[in-house]
Amino acid sequence: MRWNCRKHRKTKDRGGWRKLHLGVDDKGFIVAQTLTESTGDDAAMLPELLSQVDAPVKRFTGDGAYDRRSTYEQIGEPGTEDVVIVVPPRWPATKSAAAEGPWAQRDRHVEMIDEVGRQAWQKQVGYRQQARVEGTFLRYKRTLGCALQAREFEAQTKESMIGSNILNRMLELGRSDSVAVTG
Repeated sequence: MRWNCRKHRKTKDRGGWRKLHLGVDDKGFIVAQTLTESTGDDAAMLPELLSQVDAPVKRFTGDGAYDRRSTYEQIGEPGTEDVVIVVPPRWPATKSAAAEGPWAQRDRHVEMIDEVGRQAWQKQVGYRQQARVEGTFLRYKRTLGCALQAREFEAQTKESMIGSNILNRMLELGRSDSVAVTG
């Protein structure tokens, strides 16, 4: 027990950590973002993220946290039958008995993983685009730091929005061209 806790007979509540949820387009621009408490569930934040996107979603790539029927139903709403949903099924996933609509895409993914393996599936369906989002988190942390400076949650939310706008502006100004050098 720390001295401060013993002295004041209570724990020092620091508020915990925050979780930043991002929606990134195919060019790497942040098109949606929301900040939650550390207990914030990725899939539960999807409706809020989708409401921030102006253009219709043609492709959704998410990590395994989005492997839920609700994700497929929200993204594949009526009128969006042509949307491609790429979310790795949890292991060991099985096919549904009566999959229809967007949920049938998940069954095709499960089937393909059984046939060719998870690595080959990632390559064939373009799941590696998920790395673009992970790269955005890396850019955010390297450019703006790993910690939020604001103390109150509302101010932290605004700080994360400003950070997202800064990254988008930097991306507008230009991205460096990387060339592999072989010797």
